[in-house]
Amino acid sequence: MYGELCRRIPRLDVSTVAGPHEQLDSGFQVHRMSFALRHAHFPINILRWTRWATRFVESNGITLVHAGNVRPTGYVAAMIRRRLGVPYIVYVHGKDLLKERRKGIDRWMVRVGTREILGNAAAIVANSTTTAELAKDLLRSVGRGNACARVHVVHPGADPARFTGAVGSQRRNAGDGPVLLSVARLVPRKGIDTVLRSLPAVLASHPTATYVVVGSGPDLTRLEQLSHSLGVATHVRFVGDVSDELLPACYAAADVFLLPTREILADDEIEGFGIVYLEAAAAGVPSIAANVGGVADAVMDGVTGLMVRPDSPASVARATLRLLDDAPLRTRLGVNARTNVERDLNWDRAAHEVMRIVGGVVPNPYESASRRIESQTPIRASRVVEESHRQ
Repeated sequence: MYGELCRRIPRLDVSTVAGPHEQLDSGFQVHRMSFALRHAHFPINILRWTRWATRFVESNGITLVHAGNVRPTGYVAAMIRRRLGVPYIVYVHGKDLLKERRKGIDRWMVRVGTREILGNAAAIVANSTTTAELAKDLLRSVGRGNACARVHVVHPGADPARFTGAVGSQRRNAGDGPVLLSVARLVPRKGIDTVLRSLPAVLASHPTATYVVVGSGPDLTRLEQLSHSLGVATHVRFVGDVSDELLPACYAAADVFLLPTREILADDEIEGFGIVYLEAAAAGVPSIAANVGGVADAVMDGVTGLMVRPDSPASVARATLRLLDDAPLRTRLGVNARTNVERDLNWDRAAHEVMRIVGGVVPNPYESASRRIESQTPIRASRVVEESHRQ
């Protein structure tokens, strides 16, 4: 998300704290922190990071800081504001807010931190209406309800050009069965097990169907065992992680995209939005999704996909069969989904909305040498780049 925004925000010097194992855009100069992600929350490392970032902000004349999460990056942004008076924006995604809420129930220091970081932010950017409401509820709970007006919704997007070749393509060769697809980190929240449990009913009508699961994660072994116990293992392909270059081909081969996520509030698990639904949409593939969290902002029931009940294999099976058995409906939803990405849910629109928020904090952001620190998933690297204006 942050990489896509950074590439589109005009005339902006960007310093990003990012993962040590991620392949960052070669157009960015990366300044890595000397500690790993798992140590980013240590107070000594937050102080070290703050010292570096404060010098960077001051020496480069940076007028706005963007914090990519509440903690630990929010600490850094808040301390820069206190020391230099430079305002900051915080991006929130759902799970982070649930974590803040849970930990703050019986820990007054957490509440103080939440009040400081979110309450003093010049703007809070939420990825969905559900996430925005979580942010407002949290602000009110720590006595900063006055900051609710600074909460904005900016939906993530997809790049329609990246998936153009998939739209209208021949999904499969004659004689091949339908292809069902999920793309996700393999954790219980994603609902892959619900799809697996729906497969016996789907295969009864479409015995040549294949379910392709793209992604890796700690739930893989359990899901593989479940597919064997259900007797559907021969119809399921766990292909692991796929490179960004090959991912569009996975969507292009699919007839239906499935990701019936669930909420696991005890573990702070919620689907704040779901960019993968938009990637499927950009490829002209309708989605089957559960109406939880912010998913309704990504999938419109009966327009770009079908909504099902979470944790309901029967509901998933009915929706899957409805799309597989009704080619005109499947095509219509896929075309609608693609059109929705082209017109609205794309990264160009997201960047424009972010810049509109920036303009409300920093006057004339397009005219001045506005700069920012973009603090991505806790600490590790930073990069600086001069971005030219892109339409």
